[in-house]
Amino acid sequence: MNLAFLFIQKHFTKIKLLFILFSALYILFKGIIPGWNEVQQDFPNYLISAKILAEGSDIDKLYDDNWFQSQVDASGINTMGRFTPQPPIMALVMLPIAQFEPLTAKRIWLIFSLILVAGCIFLIQQIFHLSFLDSSLVILLMGRALANDLYYGQLYILMAFGMMFSFWLIQEKKMFLSAGIILAVITFLKYFPILLILYCLIESKWKVIISSVSALILLAVFQIWFFEFELVKGYVVEILLPHLSGNIPDQGEGFPFAFQSWPSFLNNLFVFNQSENNSPIINWAFGKTLFQIAIYSIVITVTCKYVIHIKKNIQSSSLRASTLISLLIIASLVLLPASASYHMLFLIIPVSFILGLKNDIYKVSMIFLVIAINFFPFPFSSNDNLLFLILSFPRLFALLTILITFYLKISQDFRKIETIN
Repeated sequence: MNLAFLFIQKHFTKIKLLFILFSALYILFKGIIPGWNEVQQDFPNYLISAKILAEGSDIDKLYDDNWFQSQVDASGINTMGRFTPQPPIMALVMLPIAQFEPLTAKRIWLIFSLILVAGCIFLIQQIFHLSFLDSSLVILLMGRALANDLYYGQLYILMAFGMMFSFWLIQEKKMFLSAGIILAVITFLKYFPILLILYCLIESKWKVIISSVSALILLAVFQIWFFEFELVKGYVVEILLPHLSGNIPDQGEGFPFAFQSWPSFLNNLFVFNQSENNSPIINWAFGKTLFQIAIYSIVITVTCKYVIHIKKNIQSSSLRASTLISLLIIASLVLLPASASYHMLFLIIPVSFILGLKNDIYKVSMIFLVIAINFFPFPFSSNDNLLFLILSFPRLFALLTILITFYLKISQDFRKIETIN
């Protein structure tokens, strides 16, 4: 292990250049080129919902999957589509390009996404003071996450850019109102960016909190007014709340390996289901609830402990901010009720921070695990025994290992501070 680390340390620049070349080609051939030539799920879900609004069709049928699929078919898109589990307001996102043919709209969105990629590289340079080469490396380390986002026409590079832009505005003490509004908009579309509001609460950034909470309330009122109360209520009760428990409606009842989450892992371990898991490894349904509560409690408790230590021991506001938000993002990815490959784009901020650290075994280990998440294939999908089940959730356990390694790295730095003092 030490010899491998020394080799990597000695040839780090050459390894970076080789990896940049490999990753750029991977994203080009797996994401950009097919994304330019094809309209695949999930882009139709966003585009068709916008077309429904633009044409004045029945917006109250957005969550009727059969009807929505008929609208996808009528548009000439040969793929499955469903608006679930998006919030109603998501239908507004693609309105500016709703009048275009699907492939043309997809190409416009792809170009826009690539502009956002360039914007992310710029923001990494500004926030973390990395070189252009290292900033580009951070983006290219996203591998499968970025390729799939571009290929499927997803919104997660937009979410990542929005989080970074808000974080930059907050760190530069500029335009707190704008930072709060941006945070509110992206949080309303995809709830994960709420972490930045939590960070502002920890750091007492009251102007940002007030502006973001106010904007969230206004967005909620607008959504109810525009889409009507019953549609919004149905979304919250029948889609959002089940999703937060790891059960996306009509997607495997919380068992799919693709979710790479604790609810899915524990369902496969403990819960009998006639169609999805008729032979659990341990047939003990209460075990799922017990272990899920235990795992979430441990991760939240330990993370809170480190948040307190970071607040107490790191005097530099920029270093404290980067450490805090990186920790919150990694811990939250570990606890997501369901995840997909493109959710790993939220790792851009933590990876930028980690890449700027001094080379040591912790840094190298975390970067290797990010590469494993975003480039290695998932060879197993089996719950025949506990080992196969664990191997079937590589992203989940890789994220957990990154979190533990991040804890250890912070602990090491705390010990150095205490020794100096």
